[in-house]
Amino acid sequence: DKNIFEFKEIVETKEGLFWLKTRSRGIYLFDPEAKKFLKRYPLQKDEVSSRVFHLFLDENQTLWAATATGIFYFDSKIDIFISIKIKGIKNNETFWARGFSKSKSLKNVLWTVSKWGLVKINIQQKTANLEAVNNDFIKNSGYNVLEDDKKVAWISNKYGLARYDLVSKKM
Repeated sequence: DKNIFEFKEIVETKEGLFWLKTRSRGIYLFDPEAKKFLKRYPLQKDEVSSRVFHLFLDENQTLWAATATGIFYFDSKIDIFISIKIKGIKNNETFWARGFSKSKSLKNVLWTVSKWGLVKINIQQKTANLEAVNNDFIKNSGYNVLEDDKKVAWISNKYGLARYDLVSKKM
């Protein structure tokens, strides 16, 4: 049934496989040469939420997923998505992580915007910290984030565009 699949994003691995994100059915791994799906990663306890908003493949070929329930990375050794705890947020409930952006000024750092604010992710250590909170321009309304060359995070949101200085930590 073609209506089952509604792929919203494609990320290609170095091996030529595709990670496919759906809005409500999780993440799929697809082999375009064989023209077949290798595996589906659906909503399961302690695994990636079926509501996936964005995927990011880092330079180490680790896949990151921003979801309704938090931030996950794929551990290829055990073939599972693992949730990372975000310092400053209790239990990652109704997290609503949005798009990822690679930091320009900090090595091994990704940014994402969540229901709770701006989140800084260390991709080497697999840790995350809530960076900016209690601001209506980010909290509950942020969609994506981009760090510029001047160490400023620009956050797109339902009100327009917010500017967060990563050095002074001020909006």
